[in-house]
Amino acid sequence: MSSTTLTHFPKPLALLPTEILHNIFIHLPDPHAYLALSTTCHRFHLIAQSECTRLHFSSEWFRSHCNDVIAPSIINFIVRFIRRHSAQSVLCTHRDVSMENMHEFFYDDVSEHDTSYWGMTTIWTTEKRKSHLQKLSASRVSGRSSSRQPLPRLDDLVMDLEDVVTGWDLVRAWQECCKTVPGEGTKAKFYDYWKEVRDVHDCQCGRNVKINKARSVLPRSKKRNRPMYSETELELMYEAARRELPEEKRRKKE
Repeated sequence: MSSTTLTHFPKPLALLPTEILHNIFIHLPDPHAYLALSTTCHRFHLIAQSECTRLHFSSEWFRSHCNDVIAPSIINFIVRFIRRHSAQSVLCTHRDVSMENMHEFFYDDVSEHDTSYWGMTTIWTTEKRKSHLQKLSASRVSGRSSSRQPLPRLDDLVMDLEDVVTGWDLVRAWQECCKTVPGEGTKAKFYDYWKEVRDVHDCQCGRNVKINKARSVLPRSKKRNRPMYSETELELMYEAARRELPEEKRRKKE
């Protein structure tokens, strides 16, 4: 076979039907592989840039990676929380926190060491996180057709390729830092803080709730005038923890 024949031999992958190429894209292992394949040729670029492919890839990636097997499912919530609050003009109803106080979650420019919730569960630097928030704020999919429509609820946010980039960093941080060095004093406990954000405090953005804007700008110590848990909740938590103790230790405590 001559070299000329080899040069003009058709590339099987590039000639596959669009439906099959779409299926290949949505099952790629990470956003870097997705972007790398998209640069192979013009046809691949068009398929990768289509909203249908991007959103299907995002949905499949979070389903297969943030499932409490490869990485904690709480990462799905973290990514949604980050996307929802990437726009600096948003007033978050999460504990009536205004955006000027959101550094507790995303990055901390005040302290010597960044101990923000995102900062302790990521590989990215503070500057990288700031830059990524800007990209999220300007990303293509907003989840609503016009600015006059109400924000979708956190669970209904449409996840795009940029969100997979966020999630992939969180998954790598989990795999490299938390699973290899488990226990107290590691970054793993910050995932429990995010679970508290989700399960105890919640984010009411996108819901029909009344926001106290005057109260939202107060320091956290002044606005929390009740215990984090009620007496009933504390009793239930104590009973649940007691039941998890081995029988021998439980008898000693009683």
